[in-house]
Amino acid sequence: MTDSHLDAGTVPSAETTVASSAASEAGPSRLTPQSDKQDDGTDTVENAPVIGFSIKYQGSMLSARLAEDETVGDLKAILFSMTDVPPESQKLLGMVKGKQPSDVTLLGTIPYAPAALRARPTAAKAETTTKDTAAEADQACKPTVQFTLLGTPEAGRFKDQAAPTSLSSDQVDANEDLDYLDLPKAEEPKLKPHQDSKYRAKLEKTIQRFSDFPIINPPRPGKKLLVLDLDYCIADTKRLLDPNSPASLAARPGLHEMLKAVYPYYDICVWSQTSWRWLEVKLIELNMLGNPDYSISFVIDRTPMFKIQSKAGTHEVKALEFIWRRWPDVYGPHNTIHIDDLSRNFAMNPRNGLKIKPYKDSPNFDTEFIGLRRYLLQLAHPSVTDFTKYEHMHNAWKHFQGPTQGCFSDAVIVVPPLFKQLIPHHSKTFNVLTIDLNQVAGLYVRQEILSLENIRAVLIRLEETIIYQLIERAQFARNAKCYLPDEFPELKEREGWNSSWLAWFLKETESTHAKVRRFEAPDEYPFTDPKLLPKPILAPVTYPELLWKHSVNVNDQILKFYVDQIIPDITKTLGENADDGHYGSSAIRDMEVLSALSRRIHFGMFVSESKFRAEPAAFIPHILNPNREALAGLITKPAVEAALLVRLAEKAKVYGQDMDRPGANAEEREKERKIEVDTVVRIYKTFVIPLTKEVEVDYLLTRLDGVPQEKIDEMIKSDKFVN
Repeated sequence: MTDSHLDAGTVPSAETTVASSAASEAGPSRLTPQSDKQDDGTDTVENAPVIGFSIKYQGSMLSARLAEDETVGDLKAILFSMTDVPPESQKLLGMVKGKQPSDVTLLGTIPYAPAALRARPTAAKAETTTKDTAAEADQACKPTVQFTLLGTPEAGRFKDQAAPTSLSSDQVDANEDLDYLDLPKAEEPKLKPHQDSKYRAKLEKTIQRFSDFPIINPPRPGKKLLVLDLDYCIADTKRLLDPNSPASLAARPGLHEMLKAVYPYYDICVWSQTSWRWLEVKLIELNMLGNPDYSISFVIDRTPMFKIQSKAGTHEVKALEFIWRRWPDVYGPHNTIHIDDLSRNFAMNPRNGLKIKPYKDSPNFDTEFIGLRRYLLQLAHPSVTDFTKYEHMHNAWKHFQGPTQGCFSDAVIVVPPLFKQLIPHHSKTFNVLTIDLNQVAGLYVRQEILSLENIRAVLIRLEETIIYQLIERAQFARNAKCYLPDEFPELKEREGWNSSWLAWFLKETESTHAKVRRFEAPDEYPFTDPKLLPKPILAPVTYPELLWKHSVNVNDQILKFYVDQIIPDITKTLGENADDGHYGSSAIRDMEVLSALSRRIHFGMFVSESKFRAEPAAFIPHILNPNREALAGLITKPAVEAALLVRLAEKAKVYGQDMDRPGANAEEREKERKIEVDTVVRIYKTFVIPLTKEVEVDYLLTRLDGVPQEKIDEMIKSDKFVN
């Protein structure tokens, strides 16, 4: 493309050149804006006079040309595609005097600083002056605007670009839960965004400038189009950015199985609110590019997104017409569905959007893609000829009932092998209604959650939780009276309570938590006698059956060790018998530490279940003839435990010091440590690990209770788990 907003004479940095070359070979590349030449030969964009820009950035000079009727936001979008610096992080130094212009300011109306204007080199004067040559000369003599760009590229930032930048993190979470489609009508503009001529004009400009984006695999005529968001939709972005966490753990459960199942019927596009280079890296790490089971047709980055004003405020949108106009004979509103966790992205195509829950903090029990796969296969059925007729269904897609494309064997073939247990061996094809889809979903979820990789990730997160909670509790004195009975007469007078302050606090708090179903989760155990807790107010939740039995509960041992050993140890720097009177605050921290310890220790049952399913024949003899030592040997890996203690010490060392105190050296930070590293390691080494092992063995000893003998015999013979 010879004529573009990027000057042909621009000399990009070596990094930019290499990245562009690599991207062109791999497939995805940045979206390159287009421009035109007028008949008189002058440079224009959409027949409007252009302004040249010369940008200093990290030792390189970049050039761009934009029309006078384009905005600062358009310029920032171009710079974003060239540098990976997000628009909200860009500082355009030296372009104007004083306050920088807003993103909606037209470039032709900006009073550029005199020092920013640079005359263009003029061509040799023509012997004969004509109207055409005069126009060329006039355009050539117009000065370029030179300024410096400051900002951190996206790859160097630990921030999700999909989140609104004008809000605090708390506000972001709150607003992302609001459905754009359900916001009060009183806040709506007079015209809906997709009907507003102003935004239609923006769309036209975007299509003209960026429609020649690269493709990885050509569209397949007759297929429908699935457009997927990336951040917090198909992956947990924070985990994806974490260099210490495998990218595979960031993928939403069921991602690859869903894409494999729908690929025979859908072309797949990923449209992310990040730059093309970072987008490509993320897709490679998620094993979505080059996956043998499905192919991505094309990816789109943030470049063609433009801002609108809607009832959700000012925000960028993903206009699907940007795709439809390139392949009008293949895709359109009738066969395109856009999956996103932010419904405001649907503003230009509200009838094609399907909002799903955001995938944040890698929750263990996420089944969103299991239901979504079923819904997409239902939409792919030949009886569905227009997706827009199902607009009212997109908000209730989990409950939609319709015929599924193909026989169900097509769907079963592309899901994990565990599903095949449900398929009658004598049947080659059968109708979807002959199988319990909830049972299928449950099997898949159990397989995912009980993977050792997933369990390890949970245990590592709990390490950090425990350290942080211990640090929080250590800021208060021991307050020993909180753990003794009859030390608070007011409790006996007002509540009729004779036990300790902590026991009362746990009962009151856990009573509230019980009402909202906390202890229905398979990894939560109350410290209060369950008989004293109220029934949930909310309807019961059906969790996957992950464990054989929930008979093991060691909370009494955890509470005793915590009061007798941990509390005196972590508060000793404040005085052995110190009492600061902060009984409420210390009880809150006590509850948080105890809850984290309980989850960590009881999670050992998941470890036992996972290992038992992997090698049942190794465990069964020692369960039938109880041998605790042999069972402990099967689940213990000394090297893993040693690595855990080293990792724990490093975390405690970092989390326990104040990194921001000016002038503090390592020795001073060591003296001011919020918690002793040895204390944290000792808690794990002498208590958490041994008690977890007891829980694991106790669970295994009851693992065959109630299992039919024929199943036990089959597992011994085949060394394969039988459900």
